[in-house]
Amino acid sequence: MDDLIQIVEEGICFHEMIYDEEGLPEDYIITGLNPAYEKILGLSKENVIGKRASDIYGCEKPPYIDVYSQVAKTGRATKFETYFPPMNKHFTISVASSQKGKFTTIFSDITDMKKTQKQLEEIKERLELAMDSADHGFWDWNLDTDEIYFSPRYYTMLGYEPGELPMNRDTWAGLMHPEDKKSVLPRIQKCVENAQPYEEEFRLKCKDGTWKWISGKGKTFEVDKKGIPHRALGVHEDIDQRKKIYDRTKRQRRELIQFYNNLNDFVFILDMNGNIIATNKKVELKLGYTSDELKSMYILDVHPPERRDEAHTIVEAMIKGQKDSCHVPLIDCKGNIIPVETKITHGTWEGKNVIFGVSRDISEQKKFEDAIIKAKLSAQEANRTKSEFLANMSHELRTPLNSIIGFSQVLSGEQFGELNEKQHKYISNVENSGEHLLELINGVLDLSRVESGKIELEPEMTNVSALIKETSIFVKQLAKEKNIHLEIDISPDSFEMCIDKIKLKAIIYNLLSNAIKYTPANGNVWLKGSFDDKELYVSVIDDGIGINPELQEEIFDPFIQAGSFSNKEYEGTGLGLALVKKYVEMHDGEIWIESEVGKGSTFTFTVPLK
Repeated sequence: MDDLIQIVEEGICFHEMIYDEEGLPEDYIITGLNPAYEKILGLSKENVIGKRASDIYGCEKPPYIDVYSQVAKTGRATKFETYFPPMNKHFTISVASSQKGKFTTIFSDITDMKKTQKQLEEIKERLELAMDSADHGFWDWNLDTDEIYFSPRYYTMLGYEPGELPMNRDTWAGLMHPEDKKSVLPRIQKCVENAQPYEEEFRLKCKDGTWKWISGKGKTFEVDKKGIPHRALGVHEDIDQRKKIYDRTKRQRRELIQFYNNLNDFVFILDMNGNIIATNKKVELKLGYTSDELKSMYILDVHPPERRDEAHTIVEAMIKGQKDSCHVPLIDCKGNIIPVETKITHGTWEGKNVIFGVSRDISEQKKFEDAIIKAKLSAQEANRTKSEFLANMSHELRTPLNSIIGFSQVLSGEQFGELNEKQHKYISNVENSGEHLLELINGVLDLSRVESGKIELEPEMTNVSALIKETSIFVKQLAKEKNIHLEIDISPDSFEMCIDKIKLKAIIYNLLSNAIKYTPANGNVWLKGSFDDKELYVSVIDDGIGINPELQEEIFDPFIQAGSFSNKEYEGTGLGLALVKKYVEMHDGEIWIESEVGKGSTFTFTVPLK
């Protein structure tokens, strides 16, 4: 298609509309063009791509913006002829759009044709007044002497000076193209001999050696009683430009049909009632119908019976220009369904208004989508199974762990006898390890319950500022042990919102305890909170060790810790932030991190007001 665009003789230009603040079209820019555009308009690609039309053409109002904006809005193609003052040229312009806000123009310079039309009008006036023509070559043939009078225009249309050639039949026959001489000349001779009028098209040789198409019309006169004419009169009309345009149009139509037939998509051309008037070869091959069979069918006939009501509604909207796409599948002659995506546009075909439909076979895409859906469902099932397994395993592990921790506490309390220093150490290790493992299991259990949907929000009206201050009390001892300055700043001092206070406590506790854990002794931790009529906004800030950039994207994943990529200096399960993120998202909130290694971290979350 791109190659075809590059070689066509018509100018092709791609545009995008520019709209003002009120959504009204104010200009358009050129986004692409073919070489013919540059040749016809004398404008270079570098000077127009990305520029506004009003700047390119020097107009206060962008040329034809009313027409172009309507096509870009509705997708309904149009065609018109116009005189363009900035270039003093006439053009025929076709406008089409396959995407809202964008449009394509295909134009031809018809200045010469317009000039010719104007000359023809002047010639007609002269013919009416003086029986002569400034654009037609008259001839008057004396059939008795074989002498022919050629008018001045007859000579000049072929590049000769008046009277430059001998005035006889051999002159005219000698100028005729050899191919036409074999076919056309005998027919003219026969019409003259039988006293019948004739009208033929043929090529005559110009003085410069080129061939020009001529339309010749003649009629015999002065017919005697035996039916023999003695005189013939006629005109020659220069139709070279028209013929070339016709031949070029015919060639381009042939190339267009070839292009359609080479497409891997289904191409339908419908009349304005939805009847199929043409298709490409792809339709015949894939649907199994002949060209004649398809031309006798209505577009609904190639859709599944159970979807035809839906297709009928779409066709009605297509005809009215209210719809430009369709997802109803096609059905072949054997009843096989072919999933397609169809794009629709209006245009002309053989001089008639038509609807073009291009359907793309998406069978492979549908298979791929089905595979993705199946894989997603399998992944969800696997995740649910994993969560249930973790929940069950965590439950089974918590019971013996509670016993281990409990008996360790009993032994360390020396209720069954005194312990020496080594025994105290061993019992303390057992108790600490058990509590750490229980914390890990509780975290896994909570996380799996959230993922499996077994934990639900229990929102209630809560004094958030009081709850945050209350929660901070539980971490003050941790901060005191490391001589860390802990500051809580909440504004306003007292406010309420509907929130799950247990989960909010868990969020605040985890963020504060994490900040204290990863802040060296004598450091600082701040909590800053604010509330307005839209959301709760809380930031927990520390001047601790910071987090590596490569870890920041994973910091909210389970079992990830700030020290994961360096050492195991900092104890913890790695589940706290994962739970925090889940709890924030359950409130339809967001959480994010800003951090720099060696300078500290800021964890911020928001919860919308409901």
